[in-house]
Amino acid sequence: MRKEQTRERFKEAARKLCSQKGFYRVQVSDITKEAGLSTGSFYLYFSDKDSILYEILDDYFESYIRNFKKIQVDLTHLSLAKKLGILRRLFRFSLEYNLANSGVFLTWYRHGFGVSETIDKRIQEFLAELETLLVKDIRGFLENRVDDPHTLAKSIIGMNLYLSHQLIIEESKTPLAKVVKNATQLIGAGLMSYYVPTRNMNAVEKFAEKVKSSNRDRTQDLV
Repeated sequence: MRKEQTRERFKEAARKLCSQKGFYRVQVSDITKEAGLSTGSFYLYFSDKDSILYEILDDYFESYIRNFKKIQVDLTHLSLAKKLGILRRLFRFSLEYNLANSGVFLTWYRHGFGVSETIDKRIQEFLAELETLLVKDIRGFLENRVDDPHTLAKSIIGMNLYLSHQLIIEESKTPLAKVVKNATQLIGAGLMSYYVPTRNMNAVEKFAEKVKSSNRDRTQDLV
């Protein structure tokens, strides 16, 4: 137990310093000083600065994916309102998670790529897994009537990362509920634009109108 507590003290110190100064400006000596532990003790747990960053990011990514999956459900046969509600919950979770872990988020979002091949690979694995999960949601939302779900999934991920960064640097001056609502409306419109053309265009147009109507409905709590 004591070893795990010591390890966590180093990681917490590194999280704090990296978010304040940026990964490249932090030295091992800074981490040990912040943690109140010796440099020799640091090297009992980590081989170098890159290895502690890898562990911090790995913890962050694993927790993110685990909690994301808890919200996911099969969207295929749900009503449109429920589909939009689940998507909104997923988007809100992602923003809230990044805000709650702003130090780690800023570290990998701003400085993660290029530190080492191992860390680059871990970030890419996380983004690929998140994309796979979103593709499942997109296919369920549109009942498999979409020709390129991966491009749309990448766009949603990019939007979420950008908005997370903006909310953090603005210190939440923009209400989170407003950001989630506007983003979900944009995602709903994007989903419809990716519909594969079908012979029954009337049905597609009716579905599109339902999306617009659901987004205009401010009385129903979908979060």
